[in-house]
Amino acid sequence: MGGKRQDDGESEAVKNGGGDAIDPSRVLLAPMVRGSELAFRQLVRQYGVTVCYSPMLRAAEIIKAYDYYKSKTSKKRQDIDKEEDQEEEVVLHEDGWLLLNDILVDPHPVVVQLCGNSPSNLQQATQVLLELNQHHGCQIVGIDLNLGCPQDCAKRGGFGAFLAEDNPQKACECVSAMRETIQQYTSTTCNTTRPRLSCKIRLQQDSVQTVQLAQSLAHAGCQLLTIHCRQRTDKHDGIPNLQVARDVVHALKEDSISMPIVLNGWHWKDVPHALASTGAYGVMLARDFLRNPRLLQPQQHANNYYPGQLAAEYLEFAKRHPPPSPLYMKLHLRWIFRAALEPRDKTIHPAILYANNNWKPRLWTFLARPYLTCLEQFRQVVFLYFYHSWHDDNETKEDDQTLLQAAVPVSLQDLAIQHEQQQPITFRTIRYHYNR
Repeated sequence: MGGKRQDDGESEAVKNGGGDAIDPSRVLLAPMVRGSELAFRQLVRQYGVTVCYSPMLRAAEIIKAYDYYKSKTSKKRQDIDKEEDQEEEVVLHEDGWLLLNDILVDPHPVVVQLCGNSPSNLQQATQVLLELNQHHGCQIVGIDLNLGCPQDCAKRGGFGAFLAEDNPQKACECVSAMRETIQQYTSTTCNTTRPRLSCKIRLQQDSVQTVQLAQSLAHAGCQLLTIHCRQRTDKHDGIPNLQVARDVVHALKEDSISMPIVLNGWHWKDVPHALASTGAYGVMLARDFLRNPRLLQPQQHANNYYPGQLAAEYLEFAKRHPPPSPLYMKLHLRWIFRAALEPRDKTIHPAILYANNNWKPRLWTFLARPYLTCLEQFRQVVFLYFYHSWHDDNETKEDDQTLLQAAVPVSLQDLAIQHEQQQPITFRTIRYHYNR
């Protein structure tokens, strides 16, 4: 597959679009619901990212999933009757599924983000992650508490940014409970690996409150703090506040608190200025990696096939590490193809956009359809992107099938051959693929 992978142990600075050098070990993949699963983590690792966060996982679901996992493994050892075993089969919450089929099988270092508002639950969930390191060979190098989620689920559950704003004392109690668990567990076992405890917050009502929260979290045991430089009500809109981030870094330094600050909410092109202006340790990126997983690689000429190459690579990792639902694959392909396919004028009716065989807006809306439910359908969608892109570039070429196969990645060659022979791939055949 395309792209140059960094050698193991290499820590050469990478350059953003403005040519500024940035240490890649200080560019973190953000925790993203249905976005930072194992398949995507493996993809960005291939292109130089060394610090990856898991999706946000609810502490209560982590505890349930691990109890279920222990009971199943215990029953297998005792060779209990299969019928009884089937009767007790449970359907795991998506967060629990991720623990057992994503975190547990990740062969690389990962930071697991937890959410919740109960010190007891977060303490138990932290214990679960420590046991995965100790007994199951996981490499959980960090445990993060989400204190910045602004979504309705966080409001209903009383966690994330709502916990930090409404009850900062309880938020600190949660951090203290997690820190105490890490210290006790690592001091009483032979496992010398002590995951770093971190938190992710948003700006509070003003600079003073944000500084106070950062100081309180540090005293509670937080060892690294990520600040999304917008307030909860801003969500992802508006200009990030550089001044408040600078105030936090300065205040911690004055108090001799050695807690690194990581900035979130910035675009890749603005990162050097943000780091230089604040003195922050590093930056955490989400949408920039979703758009371009090769972000840390040297700038390359992005031809018409570039988004398709990225999408094909992601689907190869999704084949090896299937996500819990097709929504993950849909999200990633929509982000990767956004710049190439999304109509700039969103007020134009789709029927007008589809006129004159305009395939790009059709493929863009097609990607959002609910009948795309399996990996093979998404592979065929990516093939269609190559097929139509190739025809746009080679309208006068006669030997089209041979040249088309040359343009398609190796992982999609079977579809190119299928299309050439007697089974053409179209929007209609993809739609009805799941009925086969």
